[in-house]
Amino acid sequence: MTLPLPLDIPEPRHCQSCGRPVPKGPLVKGLGSGCAREHGVTAPSIPRPRADGQNGPTLLDLLARPVIGSPGNVVCRQRTDDEHEAVRTAQQRRGLTGG
Repeated sequence: MTLPLPLDIPEPRHCQSCGRPVPKGPLVKGLGSGCAREHGVTAPSIPRPRADGQNGPTLLDLLARPVIGSPGNVVCRQRTDDEHEAVRTAQQRRGLTGG
């Protein structure tokens, strides 16, 4: 056996100024949102700033392209023994190493 569903349909609300039904949204002092703005009860809507269309490449375009003037495969050279010793000496003077 199936039971009928109770359908609680609210009565349509009407704007006190123009008499149009207000299907959703709050009534402000009995006025719909449009009439409330017209009568100065609520603040006027502020237009949202919009950006112009994008011109030029995007960041992803820049990442996909190789950088002009960048070397291809760069091999870093190894420090010489003299350079290692100079770095160790400088670090010891600054107190950066425990040795």
